[in-house]
Amino acid sequence: MPSLEKLEVGGLTFKDFTNLWVREFEMGAETVETSDLENPSYDDTYLGVDFHRGPTWTFEFILEGKTETEVQDLLDRVKAVWRNPAYTKVAGTPVELYYTMAGRRKLVYGRPRRFAVSNVQTMQQGYVSVLAEFKLSDPLNYEATWDTNRLESVPPDTRGLEEYLTEDTLTTEVGGTRQGQLGVIAGTAPTPFKVTIYGPITNPGFTIAGRRYQFNTTLAAGQRLEIDSRLGTVRRNGTTNMIHTMQSPTPIKNIRLTPGKAVEVSFFGVDPTLTAYAVFAYRPARY
Repeated sequence: MPSLEKLEVGGLTFKDFTNLWVREFEMGAETVETSDLENPSYDDTYLGVDFHRGPTWTFEFILEGKTETEVQDLLDRVKAVWRNPAYTKVAGTPVELYYTMAGRRKLVYGRPRRFAVSNVQTMQQGYVSVLAEFKLSDPLNYEATWDTNRLESVPPDTRGLEEYLTEDTLTTEVGGTRQGQLGVIAGTAPTPFKVTIYGPITNPGFTIAGRRYQFNTTLAAGQRLEIDSRLGTVRRNGTTNMIHTMQSPTPIKNIRLTPGKAVEVSFFGVDPTLTAYAVFAYRPARY
């Protein structure tokens, strides 16, 4: 297995030949929950659905300093990240942990959990060892960068009518519908997506992977609507819950993009200014 070259979490970077580095790293094992049913009248089992739960990653951190005070200060910094109430006290808020192996930077989502200092007496020698755990929220590893596609509300200039035409194409609504494609989805696992719609626009909506979503709301200039299928949330400006505005309530958390296939998308809504736009984004996911 390639060595862990770098670990990044909460603004901290753990890297060899620095005062923060990882001596041991264990990825742990996924747990599998099933809905299997034992046949009460014969020897077999009715196989149900398998649910793969995220493992717990375990690290041994080494924190070094020129003095005992420096080590103590560094320990305080690391523990502050592991116990930050901005996410530990807010339900549904994940932490992004980036790691680099074999030159490839990837990302997992989860929560810092266990934090145990092995022996504070070693601070007198200029270091301390910490055993820390990070619980993954799902069993997937994501690419560190987003793949994106932006669609404007300005209808394309078709230089005249072209086949094939539908009723939706012949519309007097300011804004119209823009269509695009995310291309072939990389990775090996069903992949969540994020769509961010920027106002001004009324009743914005989009289609993705053959599904249609529309929201009965108005976004002013400077406002945005964020739809995140990994979290299953719809928020205005990142905070206000707007899932109640969904025209046809749908559990978007269950929708994933199929790897190896191209995904068609579209964006629509009423936009007199023709300045609204939507950004479709996803991180290729792997088991």
